[in-house]
Amino acid sequence: MRLLFTLLLLSFTFTGFAKTDTVKTGYIWFNSPEWWQNTPLDKSLQVLPSELDTCIIVASNRKMDPNGLRYMTEIRDEGTIRYFFVYVNKGLWRVLPIKTIQDGLALLPNKSRDWVVYTEGMGKTFVGDLDRGIRMSAYYKVNVLLLDYPSLSSHKKSYGNYKFATKNSDIAYKEFSPVLDTVKQLRLAGKMGPGCMTLFFHSMGNKVIKEIAQHDDKLQQLNDTVWVNNLVLNSACVPQRKHKVWLSKVNFARSVYVDYNPNDKTLFWAHFVSFRKQLGEKVKKPLTPKAYYMNFSNIAGKEHSIFLPLPRHAPVSDEAIDYYRQVLHGEIIPLANQDKYKHSTYNDIGWDIEPQQGSIISTAQK
Repeated sequence: MRLLFTLLLLSFTFTGFAKTDTVKTGYIWFNSPEWWQNTPLDKSLQVLPSELDTCIIVASNRKMDPNGLRYMTEIRDEGTIRYFFVYVNKGLWRVLPIKTIQDGLALLPNKSRDWVVYTEGMGKTFVGDLDRGIRMSAYYKVNVLLLDYPSLSSHKKSYGNYKFATKNSDIAYKEFSPVLDTVKQLRLAGKMGPGCMTLFFHSMGNKVIKEIAQHDDKLQQLNDTVWVNNLVLNSACVPQRKHKVWLSKVNFARSVYVDYNPNDKTLFWAHFVSFRKQLGEKVKKPLTPKAYYMNFSNIAGKEHSIFLPLPRHAPVSDEAIDYYRQVLHGEIIPLANQDKYKHSTYNDIGWDIEPQQGSIISTAQK
């Protein structure tokens, strides 16, 4: 009987994950020769610094193949971080290797913008991750430091990629915690400008902050002062059980937001295959008093990635964009506004984001 159940589970899982973000983001397209050719690896900046517009800094723990077309591989380079300055020029995404975050800061055209340190979830090639980071920077007008790790293998199918991404996201904290410590030191020294700082973890990327919080030696480096305005755990693909224990340890953020949707179809499959309720889906008590729990079910339907207007994704509501614009710019959500936020009807956990009368698709998607 147990064997039969396992076989049925795997059968449903293969079908379910075929419907998740991994396929919908078009990862095959993002791994095509055309995309890589349009994302050349540079040896020097190809424009004057004054001509730079949309650009991001990237920290990646991937192994590099500098002579290959796909120069950033699908393999983790243990203990190694590579930095890149990525900018848009004449229809190309140009990727300039740099030695440090400071080198990237020196090239940024607008150092007064707010900052988002952004970690994505499952199903991204290096180029696919760049797409999300560039969109984040351009749409919300923020400076972005993108934490990139291998979350997809072109040699695996849906369930195999779930296991692949889980393994790599579970250990990515080992490379990324020193990056965050560097960001902390630069911010406290005033070298990242006067803007606010938000750490934004999406989906399986939340495993990075979970693992940091569960390893005291890593957390202590970040936790001795408040240097982050908002810590956002968005659609977190991590087990919700005992989340209060590790999330309550975080002291470095002024505000913590846990964004969840009980109807999230992507996290439903993660729940199904892991036998564990997900923090971004079926969150349960006990809760940490340090976090604001935000229920998106009234405005998100069954969707998983609603923080950006994205190709091949469902339209994003204006209420979602309004919420993300505030948290990504380091603002405090005005929960006293009862027209927009009401005590949640989902097990009395946090706050419901309310749809507004006459609300339409975000104008960015029209």
